[in-house]
Amino acid sequence: MQLIRLSFVLLILIGFTNCNLGPVKDEVPVARAFDNYLYRSDLNKIIPVTASPEDSAEIADKYINKWIHENVLIGQAQLNLSVDQLDFDEMLTQYKNSLLVYTYEQALIDEKLDTNIALLSTLNYYENNKDNFILKESVFRLRYIKLMKETPDIKLVNEWIKSDDEVDIEDLKLFCESNATKYFLNDSIWVTPVDIEEELPNKGIQIIESPAKGLITLNDDSFMYLVFVKDFLKPGDPSPVDLVKSEIRSLILNKRKLELLKKMRKDIYSEAVRKKNVELFHD
Repeated sequence: MQLIRLSFVLLILIGFTNCNLGPVKDEVPVARAFDNYLYRSDLNKIIPVTASPEDSAEIADKYINKWIHENVLIGQAQLNLSVDQLDFDEMLTQYKNSLLVYTYEQALIDEKLDTNIALLSTLNYYENNKDNFILKESVFRLRYIKLMKETPDIKLVNEWIKSDDEVDIEDLKLFCESNATKYFLNDSIWVTPVDIEEELPNKGIQIIESPAKGLITLNDDSFMYLVFVKDFLKPGDPSPVDLVKSEIRSLILNKRKLELLKKMRKDIYSEAVRKKNVELFHD
């Protein structure tokens, strides 16, 4: 397949010059590479009519330089490749047929593939394939507040950040809106070590390497960081479904696509047989 693609590209490059083989009468060429010629009319096709003289000159120079380099390579290839190596007919036929089938099947998939994936389907897939979604690093559910040192009411904040009481949580939000440099209170979302490293001093090594539930206070020269780890999972544990939803969606869609393709190919063949567009000849 790689050879087909390379050959196809080479033939495209040859086609790039197939209308300029040999000098054209009544037109002065602007460049030549082997037996291929580039003319002012070719340049006029690629220069916008709205371009200024300076822009036109720059576009023309770049195009001419590119054209010469490509056609030198093409000319050298034509001189050095054998007749058999220059025969791309079979390769191009195979490539064209593959492209036709792919394009047709892709159009059918776009038309017929059901891309709606219910949450229940995602959860069922996860439960049936949980061993395929194993964590390679720890993940955390936490609350995080970044405060200037000497911020007042720290004792209250230490209590609020650990609480699940709705009134305490609301008080914490109001406090953060007025006093925090940065905060994250949605402990229903799983975060990764990368998320922690971006926010905490010394990259949060203490939390990442020695995960534990509870409140941790970190400091640097100017700020205080309050981190309440509500829950965590370690490497080797099944990944939370929320972290792999998009991956599961892709897997479900790919499975549906393969099943749809299999059915479409069978139906297309059956229809061709029914309409007598398929015939076997026996000796």
